[in-house]
Amino acid sequence: DWFFVIAEGTVVVHIEGRPLRRLGPGDVVGDLAVLAPAPRSASAVAQETCLLLRLRSKPFDEFLGDHPQIARSVITALARMLQAPGDTSELVE
Repeated sequence: DWFFVIAEGTVVVHIEGRPLRRLGPGDVVGDLAVLAPAPRSASAVAQETCLLLRLRSKPFDEFLGDHPQIARSVITALARMLQAPGDTSELVE
């Protein structure tokens, strides 16, 4: 139930032990966890020392309510992820 923004460092997202995406500053993890609580679909592993900004689901909801332009950006990013689940542009080799 945490939303994380990567401020510094690199994180790799894994599903069932298979690396999928490499994320860096400005990318987020945990977005699905705060929007639709359910068992997590992936794991994120720091590849180096990282600085992460974290926010619990209730303050995240309040923040999105106060900043609709950011809420729209989050929705757009999630929609793109769902439209292109096979996108390998950031795939980890």
